[in-house]
Amino acid sequence: MLKAFSLINRREDVSLDDFPTWILEAHAAKGRELPGLRRHHVSVVEADDPASPYHPVTELYFDDEDAFMAAFASDAGQTAGADVAAHAAGRVRLLMSEERII
Repeated sequence: MLKAFSLINRREDVSLDDFPTWILEAHAAKGRELPGLRRHHVSVVEADDPASPYHPVTELYFDDEDAFMAAFASDAGQTAGADVAAHAAGRVRLLMSEERII
C-alpha cells in the first residue's frame, strides 16, 4: 500500500474559516473521483499559527506507485490538482509506505 502524504499551505487570501470547508467538502469530493483511491484521510489545523506553514494534511492511499501515477494522470487527478493550485500557496508531497505499530 502506498500513501501519498501532502502538507498544504493555504493561500493568504483564503481565510482559515473557509479553508476547512473547501478541503473537507469541495476538494474531498474531487478526491473521491480518483481512480484506484483506497482511503482518504484529512487533518485540518484548528487555529491559525503563523509559525506553522501547513494547514491541512492529506493522506491518499493507493495499491502502489503505478496506481498513484495513473490516478493523477486521469481527468479526475488533473481536476483535483488544479483545485489545490487554486486554493493553496504550496504543497509538499511525500510518497511512503505505511507500517502499523499499534
